[in-house]
Amino acid sequence: MRLTTAFVPRALLVGATAAIAAACMTATLLGACGSDATPSTDTAAELGPGDTVSEVDASATDALSEVIAAIDWRRMKAHVDHLASDALGGRIPGSLGHEAARAYLVAELEAVGLAPFGDAGGYEQTYPQAGRSDRFQLDAEGAVVPNVSETGVNLVGIIRGADPVMADEYVVLMAHYDHIGVDAEGTVYNGAFDNAGGTAALLEIARVMLAHELRLERSLILIWTDGEEDGLQGADHWIMNAPVARERIVVGISADPVGRSTLPDYSPIALVGLERSPELKAVVASTAASAGGVVGFINRQMILGFASDQDTFHNASVPGLWFITPGMTYYHTTDDTADTIDYRVMRQATCYLLQIVAAVGEATGPFPYRGPAPLSPSDLADGRPLVAGLLGSSHLSADERARAESFLAEIDKVIAADSLDALTQNQGVFLVELLAFLAFELPSEHPGPIPPPPPQD
Repeated sequence: MRLTTAFVPRALLVGATAAIAAACMTATLLGACGSDATPSTDTAAELGPGDTVSEVDASATDALSEVIAAIDWRRMKAHVDHLASDALGGRIPGSLGHEAARAYLVAELEAVGLAPFGDAGGYEQTYPQAGRSDRFQLDAEGAVVPNVSETGVNLVGIIRGADPVMADEYVVLMAHYDHIGVDAEGTVYNGAFDNAGGTAALLEIARVMLAHELRLERSLILIWTDGEEDGLQGADHWIMNAPVARERIVVGISADPVGRSTLPDYSPIALVGLERSPELKAVVASTAASAGGVVGFINRQMILGFASDQDTFHNASVPGLWFITPGMTYYHTTDDTADTIDYRVMRQATCYLLQIVAAVGEATGPFPYRGPAPLSPSDLADGRPLVAGLLGSSHLSADERARAESFLAEIDKVIAADSLDALTQNQGVFLVELLAFLAFELPSEHPGPIPPPPPQD
């Protein structure tokens, strides 16, 4: 996930305007697969008037359920452990660690048998990318030097669709594998949560789909993007030079960041930006009941100061979906190490991400892009389950519980009045305070044990 404002140390994030605005990236999901998900309150009790949740057609679930059951958290852990190791030096483009990460990913794509869809029949798609003098990398001798990069490299593969007509339509699934290198003293920004987790999730989705010969009606393009941390350069290059007709691209989904919970017993997921294609949002919403918990839809307009690769699709008038597991405790710090990743969250998120991909890949369109939608009371209604879900946690202090209840009361006033004017305080201030509380303050106050408990198989 890219910070679009100047970097602010984590100690200053809580209460800082840019970081607070970023806290919008939060909604709730628990239980896409497995039996050890962190507890959730009852879905029906959490849903507010603006929530859109419906059942998934049971007739379409058998083959997909088999594939989802094959998702292996240990494989994802092995990927994260390697990509977020000190040896890879923070995976900043132009560095030896970044080159090693790319070689590792190519070997994994070859091993699972993903068909290449990059330049000249290979996986790699190169593009010009300048380094940043305000960031650092390690040279061959391990010395700290300014970042130097001239070339970015996306890695692209494809699983062709099964339908002879719909195979010429494309779902694009992305996760960025680059990160921000080392600090001036040489301490590594390991980037486990941001975004080795999303990178590993895509690898595992490709593996299980190919191993079980799962082909959707539409074609699925998987992209491990580069240069996300430097202005979404890799995704921007891909969408502006796509090897398929732009009007045939159904959606660009970015999984970033993935792998941490908001509270030790509360693991939300945010689905951001689908208000820009209500028809597509309806299809994605149909997966929510099968996810085993609450799914929140967040208006893209609510997240200021941060971005991810789906925004390049929006800029090209193509629907985009930002898939996030919030838990911003260690975001863009040297503490974002592999041992902080919660593989209960990783497994749940990866299972649900595959459900979304399958639903979009099988549904009939069209899904027109309708552009940004202004904030409305329905946006607060869509986020209400997130706040209600907090109340099911055993980790809240009395003061934190009171704050959550206060936020919930304000949301209910807006829903009842069907007007944002019903808020007691300024709309912007309310959203800033609410979303900072959810995405930064609570995760920072309750990071949970390191490492988190493993999934129970």
